[in-house]
Parts: sequence; structure tokens; C-alpha cells
Amino acid sequence: MFYSWYSSSRVPNNKFVKGLEHIKDVIRLVKYLQEVKPDVLHVQWPTLPLIDKWAFMHLKKRFPMILTVHDTNPFHGSPSNNILLYQFDDVITLFDGWMVHTEYSKRKLQTEYGIESGDITVISHGILEYPGNAQREKTDTFELLYFGNIKQYKGIDTLIKALGHLNAEQLNRLNLRIAGNPQEPVEPYNRLASSVGVSEAITWELEYIPDEELPALFRNADAVVLPYRDIDQSGVLMTAVGYPTPIIASDIGGFSELLSHDENALLFPPKSPKKLKDCIVELLENEETRYRLTKGIDEFADGIPSWSEIGKKAREVYQQFV
Repeated sequence: MFYSWYSSSRVPNNKFVKGLEHIKDVIRLVKYLQEVKPDVLHVQWPTLPLIDKWAFMHLKKRFPMILTVHDTNPFHGSPSNNILLYQFDDVITLFDGWMVHTEYSKRKLQTEYGIESGDITVISHGILEYPGNAQREKTDTFELLYFGNIKQYKGIDTLIKALGHLNAEQLNRLNLRIAGNPQEPVEPYNRLASSVGVSEAITWELEYIPDEELPALFRNADAVVLPYRDIDQSGVLMTAVGYPTPIIASDIGGFSELLSHDENALLFPPKSPKKLKDCIVELLENEETRYRLTKGIDEFADGIPSWSEIGKKAREVYQQFV
């Protein structure tokens, strides 16, 4: 019998209420698990380490626990509140086994948290597929897509500065679509875009994008750009490869491990607007490069395990503890 714990507040904007609700959820979970006595508990992430530590220490005495570590740098170094980091290091080492999506993450768990290599299992992230058969809308404009929650670590400022290095003719042919739910104020980005003269080249869709709208969003993109400052693995990447769409990404973390420059993506040094501009220009001006990267990312997608294969490997990890 396997149980997975996921805790999510139903009160989206009040952090204090969310914290109180989480405490109630944790207490209720501990009582429930004491009754059902699972063979293994799989935790997706610690939500509030200060509280979760008590629960994990209590539950650890009763059955094995496995943690999936999506981000080895919690909150990518910029939590909304420092209390979210309090005792995080203690919590992450409490488990009996760990799952990660990349060898990069595995190395970081070993070097930064002292976790033994044999206790860490690398399981690839699967392709994220969404319903819908939207067809591409043909236009004369080169559509560059940034998709996902708007957060500081994702490097939108680097992307806007990169547009500022394009010449007028290049800028006139391009539209940057920034689509996602803001997790920080966007006015500084608007001011930056105005200051470098690229406001007219940016379309903002500042909202949650429903799943059924994603196929059209990605199929209409000529390239997807991921200018992140910090990353282990990315759901946006694993969405983009399913279409496929040429990708521009920072040469860091899991991106460096999974993508190969000029074969299935164009990689650039993080926080380097001029290098990012060069990648944009290469795709904007060179149809052969677009074709090569599209073919390369399609071949890359063929090598990604299916979700059934991923589930089988996860189950094998569980069974090690039964």
C-alpha cells in the first residue's frame, strides 16, 4: 500500500491563514497515516519545514519515507518569506530515500546535504502533454514565447534586456509573448522594457493559462525561451519538447545536462543579455538552424521515458523498502 502526501492551501492569498491551514492538514495527515499504516510514504516537497519536521520525525518511526527533490536550491534562493527556509536542511535529510530528475540534482544532494549516492534515484521527468489539437496560425511575425509563473529566478529581466540589443528591423519582426501568472510585481519589467525601447515588441498575458489553451500557445511559438538563473528541471521545458519547438535556454543545471547546444537547443550563459540576443538572432535569421533544432528536440523527446515507465521505476524504489 503506497501513499503520496500533497498539501495545498485552499486560501490562495492569505499567507497566515495558509500556514494555519497547513498545520491542521499535517495533524490530520499524521492521524490518518497512523490508522492506515502505509508501507511507504512518498512526499513531494516540504511545504513549511518548521511544521513538517515534527510530522516527518514522528512518521519516520513507523514506516519508510521517500522525498522527491524537485529543486535542490529551495525556492531558487528567493522565498516569499524566510520562514519557508527555516529548518529546510534538517527536513531534507530526514528521509530514507530520495528521488530527483537529473544527475545534476543528485550531485547537489551528495555535496550539499551529505546524502549517500546509493540512496538517491534519478528518475527522468516525463513530457507534459495537454489536450487539444490546435493548428499553428501562420503570421509574418517571429513569435518568441516565455511561459510559466513570473518569478525573479526565471530571468525575464535578462530577456527584456536582450531584446534591447536587437536592431530596429529585427525588433520589428519579432513578438515576445510573456504568458503566465505573476508571482511578483511586473511593473519593474514594464519600466525596463520602456527604458530599452522594446515595449511594443512584448505581449503580456498575465494570468493563469488553462491547460486547454497550451497547445495553441506552444504551436504558435517559433521558439521557447528559458532564461533562468537557477534550475534543476523544468516543467516548461518538458512541455515545449512535446510539440516540438526550438528552445533557447540558460546553460545551467538540468538544462546543461539535458540539452546540447546547436543540436537540440541554443544555450547561453545565464544573466548575459548579449549572448541571449545572439541566440534570438540566430533563430530569427536562420531557417536552417530552426529546422535543425526542431528535428533535434523531436529526437530528444523520443528518448524520454513514458509516464508508465516512470511510474514503474518509482514503484521499484518503493519496493526496496517493503
